[in-house]
Amino acid sequence: MSQPLTEQLVSMLWAPPGPFWFLYALFFLHVIAFLTISIGGRVLFLFAFALIYAVSSAFPPVAGLISSYVSGTDILFYVLGVSVGGLLVGWRGNLDQPYACALIAIIVFVAVVWVGWNTGISVDTYTVTALPAAFAGTGAMLLLCRLDALRENRWLAYLGRRILPIYVLHVMFVAGARIVLVKGFHVDGLAVVLPIIFLAGVFGPLLVYHAARALRLQGVLGLG
Repeated sequence: MSQPLTEQLVSMLWAPPGPFWFLYALFFLHVIAFLTISIGGRVLFLFAFALIYAVSSAFPPVAGLISSYVSGTDILFYVLGVSVGGLLVGWRGNLDQPYACALIAIIVFVAVVWVGWNTGISVDTYTVTALPAAFAGTGAMLLLCRLDALRENRWLAYLGRRILPIYVLHVMFVAGARIVLVKGFHVDGLAVVLPIIFLAGVFGPLLVYHAARALRLQGVLGLG
C-alpha cells in the first residue's frame, strides 16, 4: 500500500525520489566541502573525506547509509573535482597536438566501454571498469574544450554558462517529454523520441532559468 501524500512529502526530506538522488548527494557533499574548506582549507577537506572512507570501511552500517545517497566512486570524483578541477579548467599551459590527445582519450574511453560491454561488466555499475572509462572521458572533454573552434563558439559558451539549471532540471523535462510522446501520442521510435527529449532536456531548463531570472528568483531556486 502506498504512503499517504503527507508522509511522502515529509519522507522526501531524507529519502530522495529515485531520479533526484544526485541533488541530495550534492547538497551533503557541498555542506561538508564548505565547512571543511572554510575552517581548515583543502587539507581538512581531504582529511574529512579520507576519514569518511576509513569509517565506511570499518563500519558497514555507515557505508550502507552513505551508499543509499551516493556511491564511493561518485565521492571520489567529487573530491578530485574540488581538489584539482579549478586548476585543470584554468590551465593555460602549452599542449602539443590537442586534437591527437583528445582523439587518444576518446579511443581509450570507447575501448574500455567496449571491453566492459562484451565481458558483461557494465560501466554503470561503478566497478573497476568505470574508473578508466571515466578518467578517459573526462580527459577527452577537457582536451576538446581547449580547441579554439569550440572555445570560441558562442552557442556552446551560452550553454556552458547555464549548465547548472540544465543539469538540475533536465530530468523532469526529459521524463515529461517521453511520457507525453509514449503515453499521449503512442510514439516510441528511438529516431523520433531521442532528438525530442534531448531538445526538451536542454531548452526546457533554459526557459525556467530565464523565467526565474526575470523574477529574480534564480539564486533562491539554486539555478545560478
